[in-house]
Amino acid sequence: MSQNGDIQIGFPARLFGDTEAEIEAISHDLLIGGEKAYALDTGREGLYNGLTTTWDWEFGYSDLLRGNNEILNSDFTLNADEWTLGPGWAWVDGVGIQHTPGDADALSQSGLLIDAIYYIVSLSVTGTVGGVLVSLDDGDSLFVDAGAGIVEFVGQYLANIPNKISIAPTGNFDGAIEFVEEYRSAFFQSPIADNVTRGLNNGHWVPVVETVTGDGADNTDPTNPVLTFPTPAEIGAATTDVATTSAAGLAPQATAPAAGLLSVLSIINGATAYSLNDFATWVRSALLTGFSTAVNAAATAADTVLVALGKLQAQITGLSGGWTVLPATLTYSSADAPTYIVSSNADLTTLISVGMKIKMTNNSLVPIGIITALGTWSGSAQLITIYCGTDYVIANSAITLPYYSSAKSPQGFPTSPAKWTQTVTDASARYFTPTDSVWAVPTSSTANLAIPIGVWKVRYMTTIRDIVAGGTYANAFGTLSTTTNSETDATTTARITTVGISTVAEATGIGFATLTLAAKTTYHLLFLGISDGTHGATCGFDGPATIIAECAYL
Repeated sequence: MSQNGDIQIGFPARLFGDTEAEIEAISHDLLIGGEKAYALDTGREGLYNGLTTTWDWEFGYSDLLRGNNEILNSDFTLNADEWTLGPGWAWVDGVGIQHTPGDADALSQSGLLIDAIYYIVSLSVTGTVGGVLVSLDDGDSLFVDAGAGIVEFVGQYLANIPNKISIAPTGNFDGAIEFVEEYRSAFFQSPIADNVTRGLNNGHWVPVVETVTGDGADNTDPTNPVLTFPTPAEIGAATTDVATTSAAGLAPQATAPAAGLLSVLSIINGATAYSLNDFATWVRSALLTGFSTAVNAAATAADTVLVALGKLQAQITGLSGGWTVLPATLTYSSADAPTYIVSSNADLTTLISVGMKIKMTNNSLVPIGIITALGTWSGSAQLITIYCGTDYVIANSAITLPYYSSAKSPQGFPTSPAKWTQTVTDASARYFTPTDSVWAVPTSSTANLAIPIGVWKVRYMTTIRDIVAGGTYANAFGTLSTTTNSETDATTTARITTVGISTVAEATGIGFATLTLAAKTTYHLLFLGISDGTHGATCGFDGPATIIAECAYL
């Protein structure tokens, strides 16, 4: 297709050497009104004297697209000689052939045209009102508005009589013709020097150019071989006839492949060519038939333009409120409240990760949670562990409209830490008689908390008390442990000590730790007393004992 989207002509050509010929299917760009006739860049190997060679050519517009200007006195420099001026036309120095409104007789020049030959007509039209119809007698024509400037078209002359180029004005045409040029088209000719059917006879497209040389020499130079087109006899039955019609002053047309999309069609040795009229406009106005936003994923080089646009729109739509559509179908798997597990039918390993937020529609509600674990893709499923906090549950029912977010607070997500905290409080004082230097749970204590999978900021607070008789010091300890009789994490241990003054060690004990749990784990609040005396029966936790686990992903 040409740079301005007007026309593209394709046909086979042949590269001749001194031995055997090789047919090459070559695409040529015909630039109507441009500077380059066509570019030949085979990028392929041809035969030349038994040697394998690759050739590239580029021919100029004026060299190959058209022959010589066949119009006599085409620019009206000195007068209107060679032209027949109808009433209303007059030569004006420095203007050209001027038309006065009122008459519609033609300006013409006779004896120039050959039957069935294609011509390139170029003219310049000035003025402000009306226009002119430029015609090759009974052949093709083109209407040009006043003031159009330089206009050019390809048309075929179809009758020998009266054999003239005619420029017929509208009655109100107020303007001038500055010049008229007429060239034989190099691509669409039907020379009658021999008796072989040529050109568009029977609907055949046959180029008239017999030879074009790289440097004007013969075929002895492999860097400048001769380019020769096949003759009609060589094309023979390989040429496919096409229906020809006439449209808008262009060369004969085949049936357009789409409504309004004008085309020139020829098929020679399998090479097909079209002329696309205003191609850019048709592309811009094309409907996106088949457009779908069902897939929310990154566009790839393997996608068509339509598929890529659908993916991008799905991503844009899914960004509402900081949430992005999750490109998978989720199904309920299991529950261990407040943690739930769902199964994905797609591998989401590179899309979501631990700590991200997730929401869905389930049981007519919209539960929101935090992803605390992501399983390995099995080839058919992937498990997602979700902590739903204090306000949400995922029921054993259908899941639709899943979304995910990496934002801190996407729309609708509760940001209060209290919503994402597990808490237990034993409100009563818990006393017992401890064994010295042995960790234990005070009698009847309920200060234990099951903490779900994930990363947690854990703390506890209580009054730790150790009363000793007959000793010189007392030490009281508290800790969070995964057992009921040992210290499992020293970072949670708090210590209260008295030495030499009192045998009562009592104070508020507070412990902190960040815990990373791969499974739901229960932590117990333990007591430990160490003394050189005897521990009394009122040792333990004097008052409420509270354990708090806050989700660290907030």
